[in-house]
Amino acid sequence: MAWNLTGVQRFSKLITGSNVIGAVLLNEFYKIQAQPFVGIAAYCVSTEPKSVLVFADENMDYSVPTDRGFHCWIETDDWIIDFSTPLFPMIARERNFPTPGCKMMQCKRSRAKKALNDLLVTGDFFLDRSAEFTEFTLKKFAAVPLHQDVIEICRQWFVMPPKQMHPKLTLCNQDGEHSCVAFSRFDINGSW
Repeated sequence: MAWNLTGVQRFSKLITGSNVIGAVLLNEFYKIQAQPFVGIAAYCVSTEPKSVLVFADENMDYSVPTDRGFHCWIETDDWIIDFSTPLFPMIARERNFPTPGCKMMQCKRSRAKKALNDLLVTGDFFLDRSAEFTEFTLKKFAAVPLHQDVIEICRQWFVMPPKQMHPKLTLCNQDGEHSCVAFSRFDINGSW
């Protein structure tokens, strides 16, 4: 069963942001050439019963990304990384889909399937990036001052392991008011 995620725009900023920020951190702290891409994506999150999360616009026959249906991920020389996969249980619950576990996704590029119909077992994935939609989406994301602020906050907050990130961060708004932001943890229970 394919579970189409058309219309989950509420999560599009989180999905895009987690991978844009992830790419920034990989580039700056780990010196890994990481690039976010945008397009259509599908993840087989369960074999029994077969469940596939599809990030594409069903009105376009799942063939092109649109504002109504797209996904963002990171590519390096040999790897595909998706820092948004821990959000999949939240997305699935909101849509009353079977809930996949909270897993991380870091796979060799060679594991990617060539077509949606090739997704047969848990962990199979299909990605079809669009250069045009990537440019459009990333420019739109970068044009929002808040997004740039969040990227800068993440740069300052991040520390290399084995050091621990601070559990809280104090922020100051343009009016000089301070607020405390707590670090949210995801308990990852496996990987794809």
